[in-house]
Amino acid sequence: EQLTLGDRVDSAERVKLPVKLGVALLKDRQGRIDLDIPITGSLEDPQFKIGKLVWRAVLNTMEKALLSPFASVGGLFEPRGERAFVSFVVGTSTTGAEQSAALRSFEAEIAQRPDLVVELRGEWDPVADRRAIAEAQLAALLDAFAARADSSDLSAISDPEDRILVDAYRRAFSGPLVGTSTVIGVFARAASRPWSPALEEPPWHGSSPEQLRRTWIDAIVVPQPLMDQVARARAETVQDALLGPGRIAPQRVFIVRGRAGGAGVSLGLDVR
Repeated sequence: EQLTLGDRVDSAERVKLPVKLGVALLKDRQGRIDLDIPITGSLEDPQFKIGKLVWRAVLNTMEKALLSPFASVGGLFEPRGERAFVSFVVGTSTTGAEQSAALRSFEAEIAQRPDLVVELRGEWDPVADRRAIAEAQLAALLDAFAARADSSDLSAISDPEDRILVDAYRRAFSGPLVGTSTVIGVFARAASRPWSPALEEPPWHGSSPEQLRRTWIDAIVVPQPLMDQVARARAETVQDALLGPGRIAPQRVFIVRGRAGGAGVSLGLDVR
């Protein structure tokens, strides 16, 4: 109860563990470490010392907690060694329902351990996230072209590629817009029809809708700053979830620079 640590001592017998973190993992909100530790030995043995056995058992428990610290706070997320991982919907800063529930439980666990601090590192998947973002950008692009096809003066569009796309839409489609896949199909059908002499034939002439879709997605460049923004937004989503109930002080949850890794947030635990 109310275990505190003294100054660091250089000794051959010192424990080679981050003891301060281990104590923070084992303590509850009242500062107690409550462990059920079975001890066996003979009181007739002059070498038998209860205190020594107790501390050995405590250190063994602490070592297990340090090897997998997130198992000590509920085992709520995918373990990654000494860290854990919160998954997000690819290309977004949105968690699924299961991960949102886990974050609420995690917040309650951390609130009970006032000495712990949480490090958040937003991550992005170089393949899955980039493709999902490119698909979203393509959907927005096609919606924009569909709207322009109904309202723009073709001669006033200066970009030749814009004119090709708007002209293709106008000549192939006259009904209401029904989603991205419909527009892609429209452009693919338009690509097989005769073109205006004033417009060059596009490189995707005659492509199927799926071929056209893949070609456009592959051609979209997702800049690195956008990936950094996604990583930061993910970390902020987790930070908001942990600080929202108001039981954890803001200085106990901090964000570090994002990196490539996976579609989510890497969690780390330390002590203040």
